[in-house]
Order: sequence, then structure tokens, then C-alpha cells
Amino acid sequence: SDIVRLVIIVITLYVQYSHGLIEGNIDKEKHVRAIDVQAVEGRRVSLPCPLIPPSRDKVYMVLWFRDDAGIPLYSFDVRGKPLAQARHWSAPEKFGSRAKFNTAI
Repeated sequence: SDIVRLVIIVITLYVQYSHGLIEGNIDKEKHVRAIDVQAVEGRRVSLPCPLIPPSRDKVYMVLWFRDDAGIPLYSFDVRGKPLAQARHWSAPEKFGSRAKFNTAI
């Protein structure tokens, strides 16, 4: 019947919407606190990056960006490796070998 068909369509749309298969007006962005850091050229600076994933989650990558840049200034990639063997990359024209990401777990 038409009512059964309508109920099935509504339930199908609800399930797809609730699982993110249909885009809606829900704000899906997670807002995080930004910290302004000032530094003096030629001096050492520390950029805080607290990594506390949910209990069963893991950190696979950390990417540092500046403003709206599309390419990171620094990356820390631990995909498929133990944390101690993570791959570090630093933009040569920005930090070069001067940047380090310390992991204290």
C-alpha cells in the first residue's frame, strides 16, 4: 500500500541521514581551541600539541599548517609503524631540520 511504501521511504531516508550518507545542515565541524604563540627569530620556541585520543583510538598523523596554507609546514606520520619509528617531515623553506616533534607518552 502507499502508506507502507511511504513509511519505508521515510525510515530509509532517516537511516541514511543519521549515518551521514545524506548531507544536512548539521554542523559537523569540531571546534578546537587555538593558541597564539609568539617567537623571536633565532630563538627556540615550543608549540603545544596535546594528543589525547579517545580510549580505543590511535594517532596516525599530525599535520601543522599556517593560516590557510594547503601544504603543511610539518608532518608526523606514524601510519603502519611503531611510534618510535614515525616519519617526520618539515618544509625545507620554513623550518628545515630545525623542527622536531617530541612524543612523550
